Amino acid sequence: MKALILAAGEGKRMAHLTADIPKSLITFQGTDLLQYKIRVLKNAGIDDIKIVTGYLHEAIDTLGYNTVYNRLYKSTNMLYSLFLGLQDEDTDILICYGDIIFEQKVLDGLLINNNPIVVAVDEKYLDYWTMRMENPFADLESCSINEQGELLEIGNKVEDYSLIDAQYIGLIKISREVIPLLRNMWAIYIVEMGEESAHQTSITPFLNWLIFKGVTLHVEKIKNGWLEFDSVNDFHIYNDLYNTGKLSSFLDVDSLNTM
Repeated sequence: MKALILAAGEGKRMAHLTADIPKSLITFQGTDLLQYKIRVLKNAGIDDIKIVTGYLHEAIDTLGYNTVYNRLYKSTNMLYSLFLGLQDEDTDILICYGDIIFEQKVLDGLLINNNPIVVAVDEKYLDYWTMRMENPFADLESCSINEQGELLEIGNKVEDYSLIDAQYIGLIKISREVIPLLRNMWAIYIVEMGEESAHQTSITPFLNWLIFKGVTLHVEKIKNGWLEFDSVNDFHIYNDLYNTGKLSSFLDVDSLNTM
């Protein structure tokens, strides 16, 4: 198992916090976001880590990890970085966004799910999104799951909670045997959508397209235990919650700092 961390973006919504460092190196309660992830990964026995870099990549390059530089980071999105990172890979891969942190239980549940493509989703998403923003629908996406734990739809904008069974958290596990299929589907996607549009696509629309094309995606359901640092507002909210003892309802950051 290898971890592939996608950390190429500029993190513009983090404002001054990313003026001099990539978003994945922002420090939160004593540790940067990248190290939080690496601690949990290594605790699960995942020592093989590759990071797709872009904005201010030198800051990550100096840390000694295997890196791949996305030189088109200004004009591409997560999906492009993902397939850049998947080049030449032939092993089980854990895909992880650079701007999330998560507890051990989140990763452990994902790793024991033996389906070929497993998407981690949070069933208790509503409290988390309501805590972060006045209008959750400004950010929430569709996520429909059947009784067999298969994704039926994901990534579309909605304004109806009945269309949301959970929310994607930025973690996907893929088995080595499906990597050739995914590479082939990526090539088809580029042809169908056009290169520029495909390169600027985020991951959930691509997942939804895969479902439409008949690819089966399973989910691993979680209940809290993670945080996304999408904006400077998130950063301040989490610090305020930590200082008032309320952050542990969403993630126990102290447990990560004692690993």
